[in-house]
Amino acid sequence: MKPCLNKRVLLLLLFICIAPLAANAEVVLPKFFTDDMVLQRNMPVHIWGWDSAGENVSVEFRGETKSTTADELGCWDVYFSSGAAGGPFTLTVRGSSTVELNDVLVGDVWVASGQSNMEMPLAGFGPEAPIKD
Repeated sequence: MKPCLNKRVLLLLLFICIAPLAANAEVVLPKFFTDDMVLQRNMPVHIWGWDSAGENVSVEFRGETKSTTADELGCWDVYFSSGAAGGPFTLTVRGSSTVELNDVLVGDVWVASGQSNMEMPLAGFGPEAPIKD
């Protein structure tokens, strides 16, 4: 096969694989952005996702609206100002489709990790082993 023909076949295959994605473009958020999520209080709120390249995307949260354009890879992101604890709020993303997340709270986010220490109840292991401070 000639090298030029290989490039044409490769481009054709690439087009066949990507065309359905472009035809069904929609706003996509990371899996951890969901209904009933909690965002950290007193910190800027970073929301990001994907849509069609060049698509205008607007995000509304706590009465504030931010707009941006998806880059050539379809990536976009916005930052909202920090705020006090509260909620529930609705977070709405509008682009080639609309995604609405409900019951979003702003408060303290705790990340817990470990193995055996994750089994300890907050009250301790009985009156002889209370948890202090």
